[in-house]
Amino acid sequence: MEIWLRNDAYNVRFPVLPAEYTISSSSNNTSVHVTALSEVTLLGDRNLQEISFETFIPKIYDATFCDCVPQYSPTEFASILEQMKRSGVCRLTMSGVFAGQVTIETLDTNENDGTGDVNISLSLKEYIKPVVTKVSTRVISEARTAKAGAGASKTYTVKSGDNLSKIAQSQTGKAGNWRTIYSDNQGTIGSNPNLIKPGQQLKIRASY
Repeated sequence: MEIWLRNDAYNVRFPVLPAEYTISSSSNNTSVHVTALSEVTLLGDRNLQEISFETFIPKIYDATFCDCVPQYSPTEFASILEQMKRSGVCRLTMSGVFAGQVTIETLDTNENDGTGDVNISLSLKEYIKPVVTKVSTRVISEARTAKAGAGASKTYTVKSGDNLSKIAQSQTGKAGNWRTIYSDNQGTIGSNPNLIKPGQQLKIRASY
């Protein structure tokens, strides 16, 4: 296995593999009790994975425990990790185990007396960039126009030979809507829905 940590400024490989590592992951599942079904688990979204391990950066290369020749001195390596922690998102690759973007949550370093080696304890957390959908102002404007149009009404001018049923059929597709048309225009038509006159302006709803 190889362990690499990268960002725009650095690309470092850990020269000594950790004796062990931990990758934890959980889900936002909820258990509920349903009558006749006992306990039921409702599946939720997966939480971000957390990775932690401990290793050390040797001052002197030793092939018996080093996976590769150290790129930097122990103190330089620790300093680079601190800079990567402050810079934000990095990419962690643990070959065959994990590959993805992470943030360094905690970084603890200390130097072994007399050896010059630096012990490193790392805790990292998976990072997933939020996805934001951008809606153009044109789409918003069209949606608002359509909404406004849905609630608008039109005007119909009564012609000779018209009656409310005929107007309802031609303007709304349903003759039975004449009652609504009459109710909306009673002030214009008067008390008798059968007496409409050519030239009268009737309000017709956009939808029925």
